[in-house]
Amino acid sequence: SWVGDLVFKVVSPDNKIVTIMSRPGLVEAIDDGSNCCGDSSNLDKAFPLLFRNAGVKDAEAMGGTIDSTQIVCKDDSACDYKPNPGKGPGVSFSDFNGIMANGVWKICAGDSGIGDTGVLDSATLTILY
Repeated sequence: SWVGDLVFKVVSPDNKIVTIMSRPGLVEAIDDGSNCCGDSSNLDKAFPLLFRNAGVKDAEAMGGTIDSTQIVCKDDSACDYKPNPGKGPGVSFSDFNGIMANGVWKICAGDSGIGDTGVLDSATLTILY
């Protein structure tokens, strides 16, 4: 329910991990899903986000200008983000340079809010070479 509870990671076929977003609005001591609380705004599948190295806004700032009744991208017009791993592994998508594109790539989504449920409706990974 809160974007500040969410962590998104991309895992390459050779298991290299890049955290692209880690609990916006929360300064984490370590990457373990503990502590409280990040930004309280929300996501909605009708307003998809784009993550890329040249993103307009830092992922850590996601939702920082709207409140808990509002939706990222819809209400703040901020839909284009550059990765911010927080204390998670990786720095940016450039960490995947030199890795073969063939194979199974994974998008991992986690919610640190106790009792929260949600669905990752879709994810698209575009590899430029």
